[in-house]
Amino acid sequence: KPFNWTQFKVFYEKETRVPLSYKLAENIVSDYNHAGLSIRFAHKETLMRTGYFETVINPYFPIIRLNVSHFNSNNAYHSNFWKANVVVSHQIRTKKVGKTMTNISAGNSWGNLPFQYLFNNLSVPLNIWGSNNKEGFQMLSTAQLGYNNYLSVSIFHDFEKNLWRLNNAWFQPEFMVGNKLAIGSLTQRAPLVNNKPLKDIHQGVFEASMSIRNILKVKIKGFGIGLGVNLVY
Repeated sequence: KPFNWTQFKVFYEKETRVPLSYKLAENIVSDYNHAGLSIRFAHKETLMRTGYFETVINPYFPIIRLNVSHFNSNNAYHSNFWKANVVVSHQIRTKKVGKTMTNISAGNSWGNLPFQYLFNNLSVPLNIWGSNNKEGFQMLSTAQLGYNNYLSVSIFHDFEKNLWRLNNAWFQPEFMVGNKLAIGSLTQRAPLVNNKPLKDIHQGVFEASMSIRNILKVKIKGFGIGLGVNLVY
């Protein structure tokens, strides 16, 4: 950390990927030497590091993340390629209304990428125990879509406990609404996944969501467990 608000990570790894939940028509196994640089800017932010684990003590916005990677193939049937993406996250908090969170991300690649390395990272699997994901689309397929360039915007507003303040320890609902918009294209040859050509999102996708947390809240030996609901369209 050369500055108190900047973090640089340089890495090199050997990476092998074998499809498990989907079927590729050809060149199933990918084997790459992956070298990259990750830069994170967060002015006045402080981190606590314990071994290999890092915890943000004092978050500060906006947060800018830049990732650049080069993939060198160890197999003759896969070519080398570059990938880069940038993510800008910002949060505005008010005492009476809650907080608004904005996330803008964009990515591009150079070369011919196997399916495993395309930008399908906007799709996130549905998690019954998880909260509303603020960066990914919960209704996009992870095995039917892929793109080698994209642009996405998400805006969420968390009302926290401002809409409905109750003295009931069991019932403390917190509301959050959000919108996500993304567009991406696949300019290279579309690989076959599960015997079907891969599709992109060049026409754009839109997702609206609303979540209610702590509809039922229970404390057990000092730990709080909350039950909520999440609606996505």
